[in-house]
Amino acid sequence: MWWKGDHLHGLEVVVRTPLPPHEDESGEGAGEVCRSGAWIGQDMKGWTSMENVEIDWVVDKASELLADKIEEGPLTEEDINLAFEMFAKPRLRKMSDSFSGEEEYTEAENEVRVRLHEVANKLNEENWSE
Repeated sequence: MWWKGDHLHGLEVVVRTPLPPHEDESGEGAGEVCRSGAWIGQDMKGWTSMENVEIDWVVDKASELLADKIEEGPLTEEDINLAFEMFAKPRLRKMSDSFSGEEEYTEAENEVRVRLHEVANKLNEENWSE
C-alpha cells in the first residue's frame, strides 16, 4: 500500500502493485527493496512507502512531548533525548522486524533524531526567539 504525501492523515490511499517501478524518470533507482519485499524510499511522483508513514508517526508521537515541554522553557538536547528514549525508541523497536538489518534500523533511528532536532528548533524559534 502506498500513500501520496508526507503524512497519513487526510491523504488519498491507493493500492498499487507490491513494488513500484525500480527506476525513476532519470533511469536511476529511487529506493530499495527490504527483506519483507516492501519498497523503501520515494519514487519521483511523491509516493511514500508505508515504512516512511510509520516513521512520520513515530516522529509525531515523540514531538508531542516536545510540544508540551516548550511551555516550560527553550528545548534542550536533554529534552530531545527524553522524547526519543520515551516515545520514539520503543516504537522503533516494535517496528524492528520491518527493517532488513541493524544498519537500516540505525538509519531510521538517525532520521527520527534529526527530525526531532528540527521540531525542537522550530518550536524554540516560534516560542522563545525575540
